[in-house]
Amino acid sequence: MQQLLSVPEDRVGRNHYRHSWDIVGSFIRGEGLDGIELVLGTGSGTVPVPKGLVKTVHLPIWPGWTRAWQEPQSIPAGWDPARIAAHYGATTRESLMDRFCQNLGRAAAYRAAYAVVHPSYNEPWETGLQPARYGSREVLAATASFANALAVRSPGGEPQVTLAFENLWSPGLTFLSPGEAEYFTSLLTFDNWIFVLDTGHLMNALQSHSEREGIRNVIRVIGQLPAVTRQRIRAVHFHCSTSGKYQQAQACPLLHPGMTHGEKARAHADHRRRIDEHRPFSDTACREIVRMIRPEFLVHEFVTDTPEKMQAAIQQQKTLLMNPGRKS
Repeated sequence: MQQLLSVPEDRVGRNHYRHSWDIVGSFIRGEGLDGIELVLGTGSGTVPVPKGLVKTVHLPIWPGWTRAWQEPQSIPAGWDPARIAAHYGATTRESLMDRFCQNLGRAAAYRAAYAVVHPSYNEPWETGLQPARYGSREVLAATASFANALAVRSPGGEPQVTLAFENLWSPGLTFLSPGEAEYFTSLLTFDNWIFVLDTGHLMNALQSHSEREGIRNVIRVIGQLPAVTRQRIRAVHFHCSTSGKYQQAQACPLLHPGMTHGEKARAHADHRRRIDEHRPFSDTACREIVRMIRPEFLVHEFVTDTPEKMQAAIQQQKTLLMNPGRKS
């Protein structure tokens, strides 16, 4: 099993490392990790990354991409192009596919073992004011349609990089229903894909109040998945989130009709940060999750505000994974 660290490409993510990929490489080696999962940003990838540092890639996250694929004509008019690109990916099916292929090409250039995709849907300016435009099955069907169209464009009918579908807690792939993943994969017409289990996202979906409860919940859900689904989980985004109490008290961001799109997006981003905590585990019971999945890649995925806190989080999880004991 290779252990990686999730590192965003953008300036904020690299502040820990003084905007130097050489420093990133030194940090990774110092922590005894095998490399990084590079989270692609909006750049063109012109900054050189040391050869061999990138093992896997997380493609850019476009929360409302389903709408761009299903109903591009319904995207709000008059928006700034940068805002549209960040939230929808593009304004037409063709340009969405072109932009996705460009990013997948970057993943291929890094020789990434896989490229993470979010089969989910979320629009900040709609949340809390009206029902979601699409339910989970509609999002999964749209994701399959998009991925199949991508495969058709690829040599041999298979994506050039393995597509890794990650679970979230918004409409789409959640793993909460045992038949959900089977429905999704029954629609795929190619074979170069895997699942990524994100432990924190699953804890969010289950509204876990404590780490012990969250670990038990994740283990229970994994145990209920069909064997064919579990066999396709080749990677784990490993982190803890116990925001159940917050979610129950604040089910949606505090929005009102007078807000601008930017204000709604900022309120929603803050709400999601409060839900998705990205903390290190502190209970070695989490080792059972890894034992059940036996992933090829384990990605430490944290949000910290100093390099020292990032280092401490990595060391804490690595120690837990090695220690057969259990915190009381």
